[in-house]
Amino acid sequence: MAAFIGNLGEYKEGQEDFESYLERFEQWMIVNEVDDGKQANVFLSVIGAEAYGLLKNLCIPDKPSSLSYDELSGKLTAHYKPKPLIIAERFKFQKRNQQENESVSDDVVSLKRLSTHCDFGRHLDEALRDRFVSGLKVEAIQRKLLTEQDLTFAKACELALSMEMASKNTMEFASNLKGHSTVNKIDKKRETKSAWQTNPAGGKVGSKVNIPFHREQRTSPVTDVVVTIMQHKDADLKQRHAGSVQGSPKDTARSEAEEELFMNTVYSTYTVGKGEKDIKVTVKLEETPIDMQVDTGAAVTLVPEIVYKKHLSHLPLEATKVRLSTFSGENIPLLGTVTVKAKYENQSGVFPLVIVKGDRPALLGRNWLTSFKLDWAGIFSVLPVGGSNDTDVETVLQRHAAVFSEEPGTIRKFKACITVKPDTKPVFRKARPVPYALKEAVEKELNRLEEAGVISKIEHSQWAAPIVVVPKSDKSIRICGDYKVTVNQSVEEGSYPLPTVEDLFATLAGGTLFSKLDLSHAYQQLVLEKNSEKYLVINTHKGLYAYHRLSYGVSSAPSMFQNVMDQILQGLEHVTCFLYDILITGRTRKEHLRNLKEVLSRLENYGVRVKREKCTFMQEKVEYLGHLIDREGLHPTETKVAAIVNAPQPSNVTELRSFLGLLNYYGRFMKDLSTVLQPLHQLLKKEVHWEWTPECTTAFNNAKEQLVKSSVVVHYDTKKPLRLACDASPYGLGAVISHIMENGDEKPIAFASRTLTEAESKYSQIEKEALAIIFGVTKFQKYLYGRKFSLITDHKPLLAILGPKSEIPTLAALRMQRWALRLMAYDYSIEYRTSAENANADALSRLPKKGRDNTAEENEIFYFSVVNELPVQATEIAQSTLKDSVLRKVLELTRMGWPNYIKDETLKPYFTRRNELSVEQGCILWGIRVIIPPAHREQLLHDLHQGHPGGSKMKNLARSYLWWPQLDKDIEHAVQQCNACQSVRKLPEPAPLHCWQWPTRVWQRIHIDFAEKEQHNFLVLVDSHSKWLEVIQMKTTTAAKTIEVLRNIFSSYGLPEEIVSDNGPQFTSQEYKAFLQNNGIKQTLVPAYHPASNGAAERAVQTVKASLQKQVLDEKKQNITITMQHRLANFLFSYRCTPHSVTGCTPAELFLKRQIRTRFSLLKPDLAKVVDGKQQKQKYYHDRPASTLRHLSEGDSVLI
Repeated sequence: MAAFIGNLGEYKEGQEDFESYLERFEQWMIVNEVDDGKQANVFLSVIGAEAYGLLKNLCIPDKPSSLSYDELSGKLTAHYKPKPLIIAERFKFQKRNQQENESVSDDVVSLKRLSTHCDFGRHLDEALRDRFVSGLKVEAIQRKLLTEQDLTFAKACELALSMEMASKNTMEFASNLKGHSTVNKIDKKRETKSAWQTNPAGGKVGSKVNIPFHREQRTSPVTDVVVTIMQHKDADLKQRHAGSVQGSPKDTARSEAEEELFMNTVYSTYTVGKGEKDIKVTVKLEETPIDMQVDTGAAVTLVPEIVYKKHLSHLPLEATKVRLSTFSGENIPLLGTVTVKAKYENQSGVFPLVIVKGDRPALLGRNWLTSFKLDWAGIFSVLPVGGSNDTDVETVLQRHAAVFSEEPGTIRKFKACITVKPDTKPVFRKARPVPYALKEAVEKELNRLEEAGVISKIEHSQWAAPIVVVPKSDKSIRICGDYKVTVNQSVEEGSYPLPTVEDLFATLAGGTLFSKLDLSHAYQQLVLEKNSEKYLVINTHKGLYAYHRLSYGVSSAPSMFQNVMDQILQGLEHVTCFLYDILITGRTRKEHLRNLKEVLSRLENYGVRVKREKCTFMQEKVEYLGHLIDREGLHPTETKVAAIVNAPQPSNVTELRSFLGLLNYYGRFMKDLSTVLQPLHQLLKKEVHWEWTPECTTAFNNAKEQLVKSSVVVHYDTKKPLRLACDASPYGLGAVISHIMENGDEKPIAFASRTLTEAESKYSQIEKEALAIIFGVTKFQKYLYGRKFSLITDHKPLLAILGPKSEIPTLAALRMQRWALRLMAYDYSIEYRTSAENANADALSRLPKKGRDNTAEENEIFYFSVVNELPVQATEIAQSTLKDSVLRKVLELTRMGWPNYIKDETLKPYFTRRNELSVEQGCILWGIRVIIPPAHREQLLHDLHQGHPGGSKMKNLARSYLWWPQLDKDIEHAVQQCNACQSVRKLPEPAPLHCWQWPTRVWQRIHIDFAEKEQHNFLVLVDSHSKWLEVIQMKTTTAAKTIEVLRNIFSSYGLPEEIVSDNGPQFTSQEYKAFLQNNGIKQTLVPAYHPASNGAAERAVQTVKASLQKQVLDEKKQNITITMQHRLANFLFSYRCTPHSVTGCTPAELFLKRQIRTRFSLLKPDLAKVVDGKQQKQKYYHDRPASTLRHLSEGDSVLI
């Protein structure tokens, strides 16, 4: 047995930090040359019994031996290094105030740093805004911010910074006037020797500087890069940080080696968004236009390696002495410098350019700005949202201000018509239940839409779609109809074509500048035809509502809207429209302005509204359908292959296998692939130790270059079928959009990938896979919208949840509902592929592009604010979930994926709901309901029973917030054990109904009772077989008089077999009993104080009283008066000839065995009259020849 080098020992908690132990273990494995395949086994052998027991519990249901070393170490690291306490972090955050001599920028940085672990979720912006305003030390700035309407954190920071800068500039200007400081003289002569010599103001010595001011510590307006120029001399450093602008040639004339640039990409400044405030200019590098961000805080100009490799690779790289490092001292890797020809407008020159590794923005630094004159007045001018610093354009926009109105637009002269397939049967879906927590918000939104005229309430409809309620971050909601399960299955797909690339080029060819208009709430501007409104009816808990505008989610909406917009813009030159984006150009500036005026006039005439903040004007280039359009024509965009070009090198065998799978997927389009990949294939051998060599790097880069060549990647074509493949790994997302060629080959159009955020990495596997789909659809929206495409996934449950014909899942997590709702706008089919068949997207997810990409990124779900308001906090639930053995398993399985079968009975309630479970902030959710650990169930049952509601109300309330197995039974038990509830509860439920047996003969059993109406007494008698009714008015109700009336009735119809009555004195008297006994009639008395037992007579009494009352009211209306006997006769005649609801026959038909004659009988043909008429007619024709009788006389001859 070989001896090991070093003494590692077991891990003892409390004696050593686990992270340190892990570092020692990894060094120990390197020294002892432990194979990769044995790392996990060695790790399990050395960590000790205590750590192994803990790890075994953490790995349930898997065994530790079945997991890799990375997975094992990751589980222990997550256990031994928990997150900080949220309440403590929030306490620090709330105590934070701006310090003395601290700038607003520094205050913002500190606040954002403190909020990192506060877990504010979607309320982060509000929390930052409130704490920032409350903690400001300058009262004037604070008062100003408190008067602002709709104040956001970004706006608050911007206003505070502006006021602070204005105050500083005023003070400096005043001190300069008083002679308290000196300003260097600026020589008007331009020097051309060295572009690297700088002075404290950011320019060269003796050179003219076109920058109005320069702060030594600042933040780039978009990239949030804090840039600081550091001097080697301590005294000079202090002087510069004191804000002095003085300097001598000795101090300022420095070489490149004396300057050090510090860059820290901390997102902590006042700029919020995706780059709307970028200060960018287009500079031609070697005749290639490149967008560069103007950064007066950067001493040098730099571009990322992707720009160098794509456009400047022919220039030789040189070593550089410039050093870029973070505040923590970590160096930012550089490739080197090149000398490049640069041109900006009519200015040009040869300059040094730094090439940095990674995905960073191209920065235009001070060494170039000293040579290029920029229009600083135009750059720093304050513009309205969506405005332009071009006065001519602004004049045009002001003239057509109505187009940019915030009021909802209504397109005139056009209406949307929805056509369904022939023989389509209407689909009516019932309303889905709305959680109590959202009911008020739903009703408020329905009222808002109704007041805006978008919807209106209706009573009846053959079509109805259920609604999907999606909560938003501001606690409002969005309501959409789930048309996937109703009209979308039968709608005639629009055949109107979307613009092709050829159409685009033909329309925009020759253009020099480009403007883009974005329509506001495009579909809702188009009114529906009256006959089409029935298809878009939604079914809510408040009833049915019909849409009057084209609604989101209708599959034929894109083609209908494109048709309308093409007709509106018909005849305009150099104008094209793709759905809700309008592109405008012109051969000259004058022609462009004229076209812009014509488009805005046309839109104004038709009532179309445009969203100004999303519009751009007079741009030199614009991206459309995967192409970059400028004055020189169409160009492919760099972003199409950025995911491949920027893919990091594999760090282990798993990642390498995924990358090789991607190459094999497109291998038939790549030449000599096996030769190129030979160094990489060597790493897959079991006996080979993982070592990434320079040969591997060369093979990796060559393979990527081959993959992005034109022979593999094709251009987007609106006529070819589309396919979108998506996949997710534990740390990344990948998507590939492809065309299916005529020969069946699949060729990629573009690739996309990104890493998961910290919050997304904690999603369950099904949510990660769904997020990958949303990422791909969002990234390639311009390609997919309005087109039919195939969606490929390797996660089978998503076929049912996100299928195009599936109902939006009401019990899934809210984010899944939002994603399903987003997919409603697309026309797609979804297909399942195994992971091996989905290798192209799988590789991108395992080698995601580094750098920030917030496409389809989700923030924290806000609905935990509801849980936080309960006595039990969400953090407590998360902690108790980890402590509970069952829920800890459920948590792990939800995150890592459930098996196909499970034996543990305690897990089966969760297994049946596995596709609807999600994890949020350490809590397990079933839909929107938090799964409560046993430790808090009793307390929450007590909270649910506050106010002593009944069991049903408690269940309804719980269904909006929480769940655990057997929750309904626990609620019922809690109510039954509540003494207060039991003492005031209602009488027990009535006993089951026992019906009288229906007599088979007339007059077999009769029911009798007395009725009183307006001081008149009536004896009511009903035959139980035929429902024949007798009502006799009586002056007195004695037993003798009752016997007299019954004797009269029996003389007409005979003696019955049984009489049923209540316990009235007439029916219990000896005289009455003797009468029945003498006539052989059985007497049945119903129970006392239970009149329902004599239901037939009781119901007959109610019917008599109601009919008499109606006749009285009718008499008053007609101003007539009839006797009581007349009223009774009218009632009995009508009742006896009307079919009874129980028997379906009239009482007369069953009692008399015939229908009695009524006035309605006159409506039927009389057969007797017809026969008599026919006979009379026959007699007439028969007797007509004998109308003149012969008279015989005596002696006339007759024939005998």
